Amino acid sequence: MATKNIPSYKYSLSICIATYNRGLYLASTLDSLAPQITKSVELIVVDGNSTDNTSEIIKKYKNSLKNFRYFQEPTNSGVDIDYDRAVMYAQGEFCWLMTDDDLVKQCAVETILNKINKKRDLIILNSEVKDKELRKILESRRLNLEEDTQFNSASFGEFFSKFSNYMSFIGCIVIRRSLWLSRNRSIFYGSLFIHIGVIFQNTYINEIYIISQPLLTIRYGNAMWTPRTFEIWIFKWPQLIWSFKHFSDEVKLSVVPKNPMKNLKLLFYHRALGGYNYAEYKKINKQSLSKFNSLAAFILSIFPGRIAALISVLFFMILKKSHSESKLKVYDILNCSNGKFLTNFLTNEK
Repeated sequence: MATKNIPSYKYSLSICIATYNRGLYLASTLDSLAPQITKSVELIVVDGNSTDNTSEIIKKYKNSLKNFRYFQEPTNSGVDIDYDRAVMYAQGEFCWLMTDDDLVKQCAVETILNKINKKRDLIILNSEVKDKELRKILESRRLNLEEDTQFNSASFGEFFSKFSNYMSFIGCIVIRRSLWLSRNRSIFYGSLFIHIGVIFQNTYINEIYIISQPLLTIRYGNAMWTPRTFEIWIFKWPQLIWSFKHFSDEVKLSVVPKNPMKNLKLLFYHRALGGYNYAEYKKINKQSLSKFNSLAAFILSIFPGRIAALISVLFFMILKKSHSESKLKVYDILNCSNGKFLTNFLTNEK
């Protein structure tokens, strides 16, 4: 029997990390992974030409950790290209697109290895959420699942609707390498969500397995893109989600509105965060808005940020107290420039 078309893999799992100027956090991430690297697992770090102490930190692991490979790129090409390169460098059957500042639970790698089989193309990992300093648990499980769940091509639309927002966090993705390489990746360079483009550009996929047990600790509020929050969630993310023609408008709307600029509550929230202001208002395409929406967007762009922060915190703490996202939204506001006065006030009160 001919076997030349059957790929052979050196490892069952490649843990792929793309990093840039994150030496302050990368060591903690690698320390949480190092004890879990076995003969069937490799660890890859692609460094987008960091200018901090990343290369110095890496030396410790290059000398002591087996199955560890470090690729220092000559230029900073961006997160999408660096993750794509990490998968291309990988020699594992599956690739875990791990982040460079979060932590993994002690049982994470073993659990993933136990879930890998020939039927599955994609494994999604649940996570807990802690504050930036990893002192407080903000959310014990990001996905409110009590047991593992499975999807396939027939239920792909339901999977997209329910889980794509969570999957914007790349660290939850474990994907079959051959599937990744079979998809068009370059069209998603610069989107900041190449993994979403790879997974959802085609409805053909074998079994998808979601692990309900949290295997990751997210260091919340520490993303490299935090200063670009408004641009990403109001423009980049909706444009990506609505580019998938094989999903109905109804399904895509369940993920994100096509034009979030028309959502005044969302604009008000971003004003509270300080991401939306008059400078951002001047950049938007006014023709995509009605006269009412354009006027409302203008008013919100100059609305006092501190008052917006106060109103938003009261709204989430009182009216939306039971909503699972409320605690994270309050945390975001209290830790932004507009919310610092509230943080200081609450701290003094205590």
